[in-house]
Amino acid sequence: MAAMSDVHELSSILSSLIESVDWAIEEKRLDFFRKFSTSIWEREGGWNDLDLINLQDFFQDVDIPGSECTIEYLLFEALNCEQEGENFIEFVASTGYKDAPQYDENEEINECRQTPLHAVASSGRKNVVDALFKIYDDYSVNYAEPMDGYSHLHVACAYNRLDIAEQILELRQDPDITDRLTGEAPLHLAVFEGHREMAELLLRYGADPNWPCIDESTPLHLICREQDVKWARMLFKICRERGTPVEINAQDCLKFTPLRVALNWEKRDLVELLLQQGADPNLRDEEKQTPLHYICRKRDLEWATWFINICFEKNRPVAIDARDKDGCTPLIVALRRHELELAEFLLGKEANPNLSDNEGASALHTVCRYHDDDEAVAAAKTLFETRARFNKPLPLIDAQDERGNTPLHLAAMRDRPRLVTYLASLVSKLMSHRDRPFRCDRNPGVLARVGQGVNLAVERFVTVAETIADDNPDVKQDMYEACKEARVAGSTIEKLCECAIDETLMDREAVVRAAKGLLGAVTRVLLLADITVVKQLLMAKDKVARSLGRLESVSNFTEFVKAFSQFGAEMVELAHMTGDRQNDLKDERRRAQMAAARQVLERSTMMLLTSSKACLRHPDCPSAKENRDTVFCQMRRAMDLIHYVVKDGVLESSESTYSNSQSPQQEDWDSSTVFASLKQFERLVESTRVTLLSAGCRDALTTALDVVIERTQDFTDSAYTSHEHRENILLLCDRAKLELNALLRVGNSINFDTSSSASPNTELDQAILGVLRATRDLRQQLCQTTMEQAGDLGQVTKAGQELALTIRNVALATDIERLQESSDRFHEYLEHILEVCKLLRHVALSESLQVSAKFTEINLRIYGPQVVTAAHTLSRHPTSKIAMENLEVFADMWQWLMSDVTTVAKDVLELCQNRPEKQVYMSLPRPGKHGTTSKPLKPVRLDSEEQAKIAKSGLEMKRITTEMDAETEKWQGNGTQPEHENNDIVKRAKNMSSMAFSMYQFTRGEGALKTTQDLFTQAEYFAEEANRLYKVVRQFSYQVPGGPHKKELLENLDRVPTYVQQLQFTVKNPTVGKAATFVKVDNVIQETKNLMNVISKVVTTCFVCATKYNLDFRGLSARGAGGSPYRGGDGSGADGDGSGAGGDGSKVGSAPGSDPSV
Repeated sequence: MAAMSDVHELSSILSSLIESVDWAIEEKRLDFFRKFSTSIWEREGGWNDLDLINLQDFFQDVDIPGSECTIEYLLFEALNCEQEGENFIEFVASTGYKDAPQYDENEEINECRQTPLHAVASSGRKNVVDALFKIYDDYSVNYAEPMDGYSHLHVACAYNRLDIAEQILELRQDPDITDRLTGEAPLHLAVFEGHREMAELLLRYGADPNWPCIDESTPLHLICREQDVKWARMLFKICRERGTPVEINAQDCLKFTPLRVALNWEKRDLVELLLQQGADPNLRDEEKQTPLHYICRKRDLEWATWFINICFEKNRPVAIDARDKDGCTPLIVALRRHELELAEFLLGKEANPNLSDNEGASALHTVCRYHDDDEAVAAAKTLFETRARFNKPLPLIDAQDERGNTPLHLAAMRDRPRLVTYLASLVSKLMSHRDRPFRCDRNPGVLARVGQGVNLAVERFVTVAETIADDNPDVKQDMYEACKEARVAGSTIEKLCECAIDETLMDREAVVRAAKGLLGAVTRVLLLADITVVKQLLMAKDKVARSLGRLESVSNFTEFVKAFSQFGAEMVELAHMTGDRQNDLKDERRRAQMAAARQVLERSTMMLLTSSKACLRHPDCPSAKENRDTVFCQMRRAMDLIHYVVKDGVLESSESTYSNSQSPQQEDWDSSTVFASLKQFERLVESTRVTLLSAGCRDALTTALDVVIERTQDFTDSAYTSHEHRENILLLCDRAKLELNALLRVGNSINFDTSSSASPNTELDQAILGVLRATRDLRQQLCQTTMEQAGDLGQVTKAGQELALTIRNVALATDIERLQESSDRFHEYLEHILEVCKLLRHVALSESLQVSAKFTEINLRIYGPQVVTAAHTLSRHPTSKIAMENLEVFADMWQWLMSDVTTVAKDVLELCQNRPEKQVYMSLPRPGKHGTTSKPLKPVRLDSEEQAKIAKSGLEMKRITTEMDAETEKWQGNGTQPEHENNDIVKRAKNMSSMAFSMYQFTRGEGALKTTQDLFTQAEYFAEEANRLYKVVRQFSYQVPGGPHKKELLENLDRVPTYVQQLQFTVKNPTVGKAATFVKVDNVIQETKNLMNVISKVVTTCFVCATKYNLDFRGLSARGAGGSPYRGGDGSGADGDGSGAGGDGSKVGSAPGSDPSV
């Protein structure tokens, strides 16, 4: 009776609840699930005998537009309703409701049908899989989606429902049913998700172990990428029992074999097993590279040794001299990457150094292209000595490439004197061996070709110089004279080299004179070209200065827009020219100063725009005018610094030169540091062994120590220095004075001791060591003090950033009193950070870090207070959008400065702790326009104009990357939702941001990407990651209720596959030649920027939706259950707005073979 009572009560509640819903409105249907949970499912004590309920009777009169089966449609929508939807699905399954099959026109069961089980993968509701399989329990029918063929068997394999999959297979369903969009069979899903028992079940029921996906990857490819050697053994064992051979050398779309994939992921046990099973170690990929090429590209000697040895053990010899599509052997690849130990190992394995690439360049040609003379000599010695040690033919010194250049010719053209000397000595030895006459007969011809090459190089050089002269009349006459001298010297060298065939006519002194004349003429040409470049740069700087003046004097928006457009064009020209000059500068300090000036101009441009607009909109506001005037002043200071650097110490205002010899410590504005003073003092102390403390030396020592003590006052006077550290510094200063006085007394005794000769003695040495120990201890104490203050920097900068946000909100609220209070606290934080910057500059060991710390401090001191000033403008005009925009731009500048402070502190303290300074590349290596060439990283063949264009695109991409970083930080910083820690959207967005930043660094010559091929590989992986992010966000979109936010999210999201496809097509587009490669690089950067832009908008909209609707992210993962490396699992389930289809990013393909080392 109690059970019947429960049934009647439930029927009553359910009937009234169904009747109260307007089923035509989506929001009302979603509200039904919430009411159902509270009134029925969450009833205390539950319900008895739910199987007595016939749901079909309750919903037979419910009419939902566009639905054939009401209950099934509600099951679809329940997947988008979090816990309430799951409760409804569990309830339906508990009532015993079973799905009724649908029949086609031939009265046969329609197996091509979408069910809620297909939508589980896209919704992430893995908890309801079992309940849905209870509803759809007719396993004789394996329902598949109409669009792509994704079936119930796929779902069972993805969620590891072993019993269900076995029942489906027992009824002789096809184990290789394929998802038509991705080409995935159920076996692929089982392997990817790590369901080993499921994979074994499928194989035993006849699943094809060689079935290829859309990218032609087989299950063995997936095992080598995602799983371990136990999986591979299981696959081989079952296939051997079945009598089905495994295609061990199957190749995917990139022509990667499973062996190559296992090598990519560094799985030695898998590599060994595959070789044992017959894998070919010499199959080539799409780039015609063998696995050994790949290992050499990774610069991995250990892997190369192991791989060759294991192949030998398995009787699978490696083709040591295989060539890729560029004709490069593994030996040439290793030498191009400057891996001499790896090259020596390959030579020991009988690699042939005389094989050449498609340009005719042999291993020795490659060595002669090195930019470091000593490294080139070491590499050449490796080639010759290793071959001689194994008694093999030596590399050919007179081998010619396609341009007719020999290695000796290349060394001479590239100004590698030590390499030329080494190769010439080898030629000399070969010529002295008369028992090998064929060598002697050929060497004079080689020397003649060298002379011809020198003359040809000179001719090319002076042709460029004469072009410069034609465009610059002021240096034309002098340039032509210098070019004439260079031509004469080059012609003389060619004639003398031709006379070398008759050794009696060889006049060595004449060659020396001609070489000196050529060197002098070339130097003169370079100086004149440099003068021209400096004049052009200063003219560009003056044009920008004049444009700044016009901008400052405009009185209306029309004039401002016109003047700012002209200013922008001139700024771009100045940025390109200063970038070229920065790379040509050899002095570390000057290069850092130029970088600081360029950074100020780049960052100040946006502030110039907003502050000028605010000043024009609110002309009577003094704070707006102060903002604008500050920006103008700082930009003019930056241009003065550019003038100062370009003229090497000459200020534009006074044209006064600071002589390096007169006052080395006061050479620049930022060289007066305590460490510099200590270094000067220690140098003077060391020199006393020679000067024996003469009267002038004693005064210099006293003065130098006074300077040191004076500069330590920045440490002792700081309010943030602890009492203990302050006392230690003062004690060490006193100790240094005492030690110096003891040294001076010893000097006096030596000078007044007439009985002995004036020479250093043991007492003097001990006194000198005492002073040096005191200065060493003082230096260590200063470093400790700086580290103590820098330790608080993270908290201070974070508090400062939070306070900047508070100031913005208070200004909007026009709360003047709170604004003043917040401003005072902001200034306190600013003063603390400035104190840390000052100490960092004092203890910086390198000149570049000194400059960075100094200008970071200057920019903080000038731009920091302007945040408060901009806030005052907004508080006076709280409804002004321009004032709000102006404050946000200054707040962004504050964020940049906080990042700069953190970076400088990290670099300075790492160097102080005796860690090696990291190598910093200012930009891509490129030849200077005036003939000097900065030292490149690796052989890169893009000229300055090409790289300037790429660098400009890179800057835009960096801006987008910064915006997306800010969005992901919002997600992580939202403490109200702890599940964000496992949010796959944030993880993948940050991963893409990191990859995009590394591509931006490539445009500047920095980071891990050194070559264009590295860039293309990274872009390929970037596209794959974007594809996966698309699928995760598509899953997330099903949780978002209908409305404008969801519409905006879907609009931006639907653009992602298009941009992914464009980027993938651009990366895979084959190119031949330098010009085509540059165009491809530029297109890749542009497509990456476009994709990054739309991804940034998608992430922003996701954050807005997540915050507004308090959405749950658990279960969102492109690699979670139901996902795969190719399929997003989005399927075509109904989404929140009632549409029946969802996109699938996998349509555009993927890049499964991306190099994991990128």
